[in-house]
Amino acid sequence: MQLSQSALKRIVAHAEETYPQECFGFLPGRFGENRICVAHPGRNVNTSRPHDRYEMAPQDFLQAQAEAERWGGEIVGFYHSHPDGTAIPSAYDRERAWEEYLYLIVPVSNGRVGKARLWQVKTSDGPFVEIPLHYHRKEGDQ
Repeated sequence: MQLSQSALKRIVAHAEETYPQECFGFLPGRFGENRICVAHPGRNVNTSRPHDRYEMAPQDFLQAQAEAERWGGEIVGFYHSHPDGTAIPSAYDRERAWEEYLYLIVPVSNGRVGKARLWQVKTSDGPFVEIPLHYHRKEGDQ
């Protein structure tokens, strides 16, 4: 999977800005394509455990989906941070994962982002599978 440098920069900034809380956002793209060129920050509306759980606001999903549809895209995945953790999905992440969607996890330690990793659940009862992640410099392509 290709991730643009501009999308990565936006995700990193969001994760560092929200630390020590988890950040959350959307990955617009097109299913079947192997690239993500933009990232759309969302709000973590989890009030009970925002340091290690995220919850999306339904209106944020609808707004991100509408923006993606303007250029023929859709939401193909989500990103979130793991403050003072690893880029490996938690049991909580697995319980909430949607089949075929991508999940980019960025670890944040002392306010600085580490290496992001990309995951996907292929079947409803299956485990997360890591997807190789590569970065590209071509900007502005949807």
